Parts: sequence; C-alpha cells; structure tokens
Amino acid sequence: KRQIQVVLYQLHKQIKNQTLVIVASNVKKIFKFGYYNIAFGVALWLILLLYKINIWLAVIGSIFIIYLFVKITSKILIFINNLWKKMVLP
Repeated sequence: KRQIQVVLYQLHKQIKNQTLVIVASNVKKIFKFGYYNIAFGVALWLILLLYKINIWLAVIGSIFIIYLFVKITSKILIFINNLWKKMVLP
C-alpha cells in the first residue's frame, strides 16, 4: 500500500510539473501576441497621424518608429523570457 502511495505521489508531481510548463508556455505566447498587436497598432496610428500632418514627417517618423520598435522589442522579449523562466523554475 505504501508503494502505491509513493508511485501515485510521484505521478502527481510529474503531471503538475508538465501542466505548469504547458501553462507557462501559453502565457509566454499570449504576452508576445499581445505585445506585437499593441506595438503594431500604436506604430500604425502614429504613422497615420504624422501622415495627416505632412508626408515627409511620416517618412522620417516611420524610420524612427521602426528603430524604436527594434530596440524596445528586444528588451520586451528578454523580459518575457525571464518571466517564463521564473514561472517554470520557481
């Protein structure tokens, strides 16, 4: 009877760990998906706003926005990866 309890406990721990990994990877995907949607929406809105003012302002602003997007995205992705590691390995 004791052996059955030990085996069931170990099985329970494995299932719990696997479930945590699945949930954490889905949270990571949701964060990335949300970030990209928000970032593209804000960038497009800014470019269209600049285009209403002046086309050359929109062109120069687009270059600047792309630069900021690349810089900020790398920091955001590092943050999401660190958050994921903390969730999986408490």
